[in-house]
Amino acid sequence: MEVGDLIALHFGAPLYTDTSETDVSVGATVVQAVDTDPRRILLELSNTGATDITIRRDPNVTAPTGWLIASKGNLILKLRDYANDVARPLWAIGSGAGGTLHVRALVLVG
Repeated sequence: MEVGDLIALHFGAPLYTDTSETDVSVGATVVQAVDTDPRRILLELSNTGATDITIRRDPNVTAPTGWLIASKGNLILKLRDYANDVARPLWAIGSGAGGTLHVRALVLVG
C-alpha cells in the first residue's frame, strides 16, 4: 500500500502535495523565516551561507536558545517527528551578517 492510499483511506479522498521554495536573508537581528501554515507536512531548512543560523518558534530567539543550523548544514522537520512544529512560524538569527536560509516546504493541496 502506498502512502497516498493510506492518506485517502484516512481522509476519505486523495490528497496531493506541492512544494514551495524561497531564500531568507538572515543576519545578526531576528527575522521571521516561515509563517504559519497548517497544511505544511515537511519543512527543510538549509543554511547556504557562511555564518551559523539559529531558529526557534519564539521571536526572541538567540544563538544559544534554538536549533543551530551550521554553515552549509540543514534541518528537516517532518510532521511525523515534530507534529505541530512543522506548521508553526519560525524565527531565525545569524551569528553574523550575510547569512542565507533556503526554505523548502511540502504542503498538502487538493
